[in-house]
Amino acid sequence: MHEVQTAILHLANEHNLGELSYQEMANLVEVRLGYNVHKQTAKHHFEQLLKRKMLTGSKKSGDVRPSSTANSGLLLSLPIMGNANCGEALEVADDKVQGYVQISKRLIHVDSPAQLKRLFGLRAVGESMNTAAVGTKKQPIVDGDIVLVDPSFGGNTKDKYMVAVIEGAANIKRVVHDPEHNRVVLRSESNKKYPDIYLHEDDLEHVFFAGEVKGVIKA
Repeated sequence: MHEVQTAILHLANEHNLGELSYQEMANLVEVRLGYNVHKQTAKHHFEQLLKRKMLTGSKKSGDVRPSSTANSGLLLSLPIMGNANCGEALEVADDKVQGYVQISKRLIHVDSPAQLKRLFGLRAVGESMNTAAVGTKKQPIVDGDIVLVDPSFGGNTKDKYMVAVIEGAANIKRVVHDPEHNRVVLRSESNKKYPDIYLHEDDLEHVFFAGEVKGVIKA
């Protein structure tokens, strides 16, 4: 499936496409893909999705949504939002989609169908989490793996594997709360020597937790 079509399907889970103009659709696809998309390109791929019965409804009726075919498919088109550090924090976080990976839904263990729709991927850089135990399979994270991230984690970070964005750089660490010392530790879990990150509890207002790591797609 073309990546513009994949992006339009993702939009259809958030918007009634029948109410959007083709220019509005193109603008929203641009945000997801990070490059210019002409309105005629958006129109073409939108119409292809209707022909393939991945979308149902019509612009004339003002109601176009994902079809049961789109929602019950075997494959998930997982958006990859860039890289995250498993080592020294050098990679700058980016909120633009850099591509998609097609993966069987049977390979992803989630708590609910709603969570499956929320997931996005980040490509791990470095080896500071190569002895971690992530997800139901308790998998480590090694350089090149794609980590599955749920942005809706309810605000609880205690003893969870999280994507923490600090000063513009994304880090994958286990969050350990240490009230005795009034601090939070972003802990590396590796057979190599990587330093932990120590934060005062008040520093957390300057840390953005982009989501909880729920699983790993091995490289």
